[in-house]
Amino acid sequence: MVFRDYLDIGASHKVRRVKRLEHEHRYVRVTTVRSAMVRNAMVRNAMVRNAMVRNAMVRNAMVRNAMVRKNRSVSAVRCEEPERERRQVRRTGA
Repeated sequence: MVFRDYLDIGASHKVRRVKRLEHEHRYVRVTTVRSAMVRNAMVRNAMVRNAMVRNAMVRNAMVRNAMVRKNRSVSAVRCEEPERERRQVRRTGA
């Protein structure tokens, strides 16, 4: 199918998305005159969505690596606050 080329199938949710796209693709090709246009639009959307997912994954990986280097957990980054405040909080807590 067309979309196997555009979506790298990693996680199961991606597989599901590919299946759905294939289904829609078949339906579109059968029913409409503009099938080529619609198909291209769908391919483009899939590629964009894919790129977004990949970027997000890269960003998360970078954050995680930075945290590992600083020897802190990932959860500490999620609620990232300035270094000074965190130190004060820790001192008062202890």
